[in-house]
Amino acid sequence: MFLAVEWRNFQITYRSASEDGSEGRIFFSPQTIFLMNLQIHTVHFAADAKLIDYVSRKASKLNTFHDSLIKVEVFLKLDNIVHHIKDKVVEIKVHVPRHDFFAKCSTKQFEESFDKAMDSMINQLKRQKEKQAA
Repeated sequence: MFLAVEWRNFQITYRSASEDGSEGRIFFSPQTIFLMNLQIHTVHFAADAKLIDYVSRKASKLNTFHDSLIKVEVFLKLDNIVHHIKDKVVEIKVHVPRHDFFAKCSTKQFEESFDKAMDSMINQLKRQKEKQAA
């Protein structure tokens, strides 16, 4: 069940009515019809639009590192570890044909966690692509 679907700048955004508040984006391009399915899940909190836009903008750049991305899932979590200080945990799962990749990072800010996890994911995708070419 979807609450909202919108089409803008070769991008379809949909928000589900589920309790986890997940949001997904499907990106299109004039050159190719389907590029990837991006799903952003927030666990135990509601993310603001600025954070969702930041994550979706950065995650859409994964297409430059691998040609056939099927699905990208981003999990944004709050981790309560010591003295009620909440670390921000980001997990990224990328599905390509015959391979799945995973990266996880935890820092004090979501943006920093996401950037570090993205760097790890980009390295994994580059290594796999080089291995395929060899």
